[in-house]
Amino acid sequence: MFGFTEEDALGQSLDLIIPSRQQQRHWDGYHQTLKTGITKYGDDLLKVPALHNDGPHFVDYFYRVFAARRRWQRERHRSCDSQ
Repeated sequence: MFGFTEEDALGQSLDLIIPSRQQQRHWDGYHQTLKTGITKYGDDLLKVPALHNDGPHFVDYFYRVFAARRRWQRERHRSCDSQ
């Protein structure tokens, strides 16, 4: 994916594909969404910059899928903590 082999990407941070200028903003938003399960982008399909093995690209990113997955993980984590 993004032109990287499994060997290149395995064990790496998502910073591998996030341009350095956007990394802090990405992680701030990621942690906020992880906490709340809510994203300010709602159901919007956005084009976001991403690094590809052969250079920069723009990719479509569907925030609703991201937020739903984070909510599921948060709820799963809470249920494990309560056991």
